[in-house]
Amino acid sequence: MNDLQVYIDEIVRKAKSMKGVSFRLPYGPDVLSIEIIGKQFCLIDLSKKWDFYNLKCQPELSEKLRWYFSGIRPGFHMNKTHWNSVDFDGDCPMALQYMLLRHAYLQTLKGLTKKDKTALYGSSEAFDTKYEKQLSEISKFLEKTYL
Repeated sequence: MNDLQVYIDEIVRKAKSMKGVSFRLPYGPDVLSIEIIGKQFCLIDLSKKWDFYNLKCQPELSEKLRWYFSGIRPGFHMNKTHWNSVDFDGDCPMALQYMLLRHAYLQTLKGLTKKDKTALYGSSEAFDTKYEKQLSEISKFLEKTYL
C-alpha cells in the first residue's frame, strides 16, 4: 500500500473501536490528535506531508522497537523517551502497528486516575491485567517473528 489515506483511515478506524477515545484538531486542521480522556496517545498528519504518525509508548518498549525496526524512531517533535514516530509503510508490520496503537492507548490510560480506569474497565485491577496482557502480546509477537 502506498496511499497514505488508506493507512490514516485504518488507524482512525482501529482507534474508534477503543473505549472512551475522542478525536481533536488542537494544532490546526492538519494534525489529528487521538485521545483518551483528554490525553493524547496518537498524532497523525492529515495533510499527508509526512508518511509516519506518532504513538505514545512505554520507554523500555520504545528502545526495543527502535532496535528492531528502521521505520520506528524517536517521536518527531515529541518527548523522545515516551513517543515514537512510526512509518505507515515501513518495516513494522501492520499487525504490530495495531498492537502498538492499542498499547499507546493503554499506556496513556495507565497514567490517568484509578477512577478513569475503573470507568472504562470496571476496576483498576482489570485495567492492569489488560495492560500487562498487551505488553506480553507485543513481546511474544516480536520474539516469534524476529528472534
